[in-house]
Amino acid sequence: MNGMGKETKRRWLKDMVLAHKIIFLCVQETKTVINSDWQVASVWGKNRMDFVALDSVGNSSGILTIWDGNLFQVQRSHKMDGFVTVFGLWRGNNTKLGIINVYAPQGVNCKKNINKELQSEPDAAWVVRCADERKGSVLDIRGTKLFNDFIVSAGLNELRLGGRKFTWMNADCSKFSKLDRYLINQSFLDAWPLSNALALPRVLSDHCPILLETKGVDFGPTPFKLFNSWLNNPDFEVLVREKWNENLPGTANFSKIETLKKNDTELVSIKNKICSIDTLAELSPIDDGLVNDRPELMAKLNDLMDTKIRDIKQRAKNKWLQDGENNTWFFHGCLNNKLSKTKLHGLNINGIWETSPEKIKAEVRDFFEKKFEEHHLIRPTISSSLFKKISALQREWLEAPFSKQEVKNAVWNCGFYEAVKHFETHHQIEPGSNSSFITLIPKIKDPLSLADYRPINLIGCVNKVISKVLAERLKRVLDSVISHNQTAAQHSRWATDVNELITRAKKTRKKLLLFKVDFAKAFDTLNWHFLDHVFSQMGFGDKWRAWMQGCIVRAKVSVLINGSPTKEFRLGEGVRQGDPLAPFLFILAAEGLTIAMKEAQQANILREFGQQYEVSTFQFADDTIFVGDWSAQNAKHLLRVLKCFEVCSGLKINLNKSRLSGVSVNKDEVANMARRLNCKDESIPFRYLGLPVGTNMNLTQHWQPLIEKFRAKLSAWKARTLSIGGRCCLCKSVLGALGTYLFSLYKAPIKVLNVLEGIRRKFLWGGTNDTKKICWMAWDKVIRDKKCGGLGIGSLRALNLALLAKWRWREKTEPNAIWNKLIRSYTGTWCMRGSSRNNRGTWNTIHGVENDLREMGINLFSFLKLNDDGSGWEWELEQNKTYSVRSLRRLIDGVTLPAADTETEWNRWLPNKINIQIWRILNNRMQTRDNLLKRGVNMPSTDCPLCHSSSECLDHVMTSCSTTKVINAHLANWVDCWPRNALTAADFWAKIGSAGDKKRLTTVCKVIRAAYFSTIWWLRNSKVYKGNIKKDIEIVQDIQFTAFNWIRCRSTGGNLLNWESWICNPVNVVASCLL
Repeated sequence: MNGMGKETKRRWLKDMVLAHKIIFLCVQETKTVINSDWQVASVWGKNRMDFVALDSVGNSSGILTIWDGNLFQVQRSHKMDGFVTVFGLWRGNNTKLGIINVYAPQGVNCKKNINKELQSEPDAAWVVRCADERKGSVLDIRGTKLFNDFIVSAGLNELRLGGRKFTWMNADCSKFSKLDRYLINQSFLDAWPLSNALALPRVLSDHCPILLETKGVDFGPTPFKLFNSWLNNPDFEVLVREKWNENLPGTANFSKIETLKKNDTELVSIKNKICSIDTLAELSPIDDGLVNDRPELMAKLNDLMDTKIRDIKQRAKNKWLQDGENNTWFFHGCLNNKLSKTKLHGLNINGIWETSPEKIKAEVRDFFEKKFEEHHLIRPTISSSLFKKISALQREWLEAPFSKQEVKNAVWNCGFYEAVKHFETHHQIEPGSNSSFITLIPKIKDPLSLADYRPINLIGCVNKVISKVLAERLKRVLDSVISHNQTAAQHSRWATDVNELITRAKKTRKKLLLFKVDFAKAFDTLNWHFLDHVFSQMGFGDKWRAWMQGCIVRAKVSVLINGSPTKEFRLGEGVRQGDPLAPFLFILAAEGLTIAMKEAQQANILREFGQQYEVSTFQFADDTIFVGDWSAQNAKHLLRVLKCFEVCSGLKINLNKSRLSGVSVNKDEVANMARRLNCKDESIPFRYLGLPVGTNMNLTQHWQPLIEKFRAKLSAWKARTLSIGGRCCLCKSVLGALGTYLFSLYKAPIKVLNVLEGIRRKFLWGGTNDTKKICWMAWDKVIRDKKCGGLGIGSLRALNLALLAKWRWREKTEPNAIWNKLIRSYTGTWCMRGSSRNNRGTWNTIHGVENDLREMGINLFSFLKLNDDGSGWEWELEQNKTYSVRSLRRLIDGVTLPAADTETEWNRWLPNKINIQIWRILNNRMQTRDNLLKRGVNMPSTDCPLCHSSSECLDHVMTSCSTTKVINAHLANWVDCWPRNALTAADFWAKIGSAGDKKRLTTVCKVIRAAYFSTIWWLRNSKVYKGNIKKDIEIVQDIQFTAFNWIRCRSTGGNLLNWESWICNPVNVVASCLL
């Protein structure tokens, strides 16, 4: 505020409060002492007002927080040097809300103290207002790191800021910084998922007022979406058939489907009925009818909850977490985070921030219609005899009639065959089916204009099936017409080839030119006539070319703004990102550039690097690096060839983002050359396709980006909301795969692997960087294979070695690959390379992997053998005789990790978190009081919380406790083979299936015993942490229902199970339905 003593500033604040209907106002740097209500009323302008003020110190600082008492009921407030905290209840939805108004000091130590104070506040929904992280001036790196660490450790998210890029400006308009922001935690985002921040005009202050809005704007109707859970509804197919047969004009009326969308009312009703039964049971005995109704109500409630969870999972789109997590809080959080990051609240149109849906939609439509418009109707073409051509047999196969099997392979068992046959005959997709939506993905954190968004096409079902069928055909012939330098979407072509060429240049000390080209909006500007000409040059037939025109030329699109589409418009150029054909079409168009380069080389206009092997370009889709002999003439001619290609293809080169590098070249010489080309220079090492090029990866510091990636994937919010089953999935499928790209090329230092394994270990047990939790099992025992008694997560070291060893398989099976030829061109065979002590770099590291494996007792070549007729190589560890990283990784882990006496039982009918709980119970790794005491945790009492008659240990809780014995007696009357005299949890587990018909008993008892363990442990925790305990009969019912529900929901044929039959004899009913 820079002082609010003047009347003009108070009037400006008051006008802003009234204009924007502000409910909560945080003022910083008041530079005054607030000693009367009239001072606050002069800036508030409303009848009801409450406030908390922190007076200024002399002529600096001062904080004031004002709110509307009708809407926010304050419960307590807190003032400290640097911030004012207000906690209370938001009357609108009874949400606990905390507002912290922060004016951070400049000193790093002072900031650290404030951060500690803020993190100690209660876990309510709270907002932080801060002034930190300067831009456009001297950046305090230590302070920035401190602030970022605080955000992560506190579990906060920064709201996207609209309106302006910077919030602070100095007096002479020479420095700008973003010093003001809103930081919110997950609870706030869950309560108000449409929240957004807007920077208002500065007017009388050097800071922008930041407006926090919690309500969204309706942008209009959204396209119809089908939820997979509807398919389980028996009335759904009938409803669709009825509406389809009505043959209504225009869009069919699917209003009845609204009944499938919303089950919240019924869900709440059933919850209330169950709660009322529980309440009555606590007060007095209830009749058998109500007792028997409870499991049926729980079954209905579970069905509704399952439907809701499936819908939320589908919307959250967490592909890595298909099974193992049913926590709706986690998926709601994913949805709200996604909504917060992608929702478009406004646009900067001609320098004015617009929030009107009509103006935004009109601007978006005009922008993209112009963007996809072809401005040059006549363009030159590239014709050359160097174009590879498909054979007549390939041409005939490409244009063969579509078969049902082909369509089924594209989309398994879908009824799109007639639509595909129509396209085959008429060379066009029916109107409506060829339309698509463009969704806008932000490219930066705080997008202001449409240039800050990336357009991605959402293709319709029919269009996608046709494109998929054509793409599968095109992929089969692509290798015969594409040059070896193109690595995208092609088998045996790798994006790492450029690394080897740089190594070659360094070794020979010959000057090498590298020009990394950026194509501006490459997929959006490709000319259709040029693409058709390339098809013609490559020998594709007329029918195929007509099919391609039918897919791309007649397409219509509309842009989705917050889910609501604009008016449709036709495309004039470009291929749609999201179309299965798009990457292959771009690769074919890019082949024109390769041919142009070859023609220039043959005419001695361009000089390639060296004569042993011709390499002029490395292309991975629109990421292209040109290499050649270092000279000014060569660079100039290269730029001319690119300009010619731009005119022909429509692919414009963005020189501002293009980079020039040189190997064995002076830095000044590289800078001078870059100035001549109007691009920027870049030193080696640099990154290409996310891969470090020319870097010494033996140094730990170069692995820091990967370590930060691991940490970025985790958060305190995920650790709190995910169950251990979900965290296990995250550790295995996501964190285990993050380093695959680097691990396949470089041997990671042991220190790096230890840091990464430490991150995974902490997260699995619920900890974060700043929060420590007990790790209940040694990590090498956790990550080992399930057959060896672990959870099957796998070690990163084994993954690293297995990925590097795969290059040996590739060397044998891909003799003509570019990287293989490059190695042989200057090192001879791989064996010769390994024999030289002077060999360094990636390939020497790969050769060293064989020695690492040999030290473990693994001979790589004992599994890599020629087949019987000597025509190819076989991998002995796989049935299909093809190398797999998984097989070698498991072998390495089996040799290096300790093995248990028994393997881990993993039941597919049980949730992942229950399987892991059983694993922990059998290993005595639960947080019982005796186990906590062994790990140094002070316990006020070691008595069993259920019976208070003996010290608590796991075996006592599960088998010997008086409460447990009563429950066991009830279950023994229900299941004949239930063990009565087990002394330990492990003995209890082992004895269940030891008698009777083993096949039937094992099927049922493995699930029932898991339900027993899970429910007893829940009962124990409920008593410890809440002081609650249920009646014995209710606990038995919970066990019966839990086991019934797991089998019914997770087994094939489980929907045939009947509750009445299950209660009578679970073994027989399961045997009759499932066995």
